[in-house]
Formats: sequence, C-alpha cells, structure tokens
Amino acid sequence: MIKTNITIKEGFAILDFELPSGVITPEDIIDLELPDAIKEGFADKLVVISGRGPIWLYCVIAHTYHVCKGVAVYDPRLNGAVVVQTHSPGYKTGQIVSID
Repeated sequence: MIKTNITIKEGFAILDFELPSGVITPEDIIDLELPDAIKEGFADKLVVISGRGPIWLYCVIAHTYHVCKGVAVYDPRLNGAVVVQTHSPGYKTGQIVSID
C-alpha cells in the first residue's frame, strides 16, 4: 500500500508518498491511484515528488504527472528539488528549485 498527500503551493505542488509497510512490490502499483492533477487543479504547476521508494515507483509517478508544467524530485542533500522533465521555459532539466 502507498499513502500519498498533495500540498498545493503558489508555484508548485508537492506529492509526498509513504510506504507504511516499508516495502512494496511491482504488483502494488497496478491499482495505484494518485491525485488527479487536472481535477485537483495543479496541472499548471511543477510537481515535486518526495518520499522514499524504489526508482520504478518514481518513474510511474513522474509519468503520471507528465501533463503538468514539469516534474521535479526532492533531494534533501540539495535542500531542493531537481527538475527531471519540463514543459515550461521557466524550468530547465537539472535545475534545482527551492521548495521552502
């Protein structure tokens, strides 16, 4: 099971995810329901993914939010989020965005 929480801010939305059991399998993402960016009104924002999980889970989440302005991955060592895909001239792949 995967728990998610979306926090919408002015320029971005943060998707926090948590694995309550600490472990998931690929079968756990078959019926994964993530917050809908269009219905919840954050498709016009950069989506920041935050949480501890396997790389394939990050890939699924990033693909889901491809419709958004961009997708970034939070890295606590950088104290920011690294843009990994973008549809906006305001963001560049590899750019570090502060989420404070």
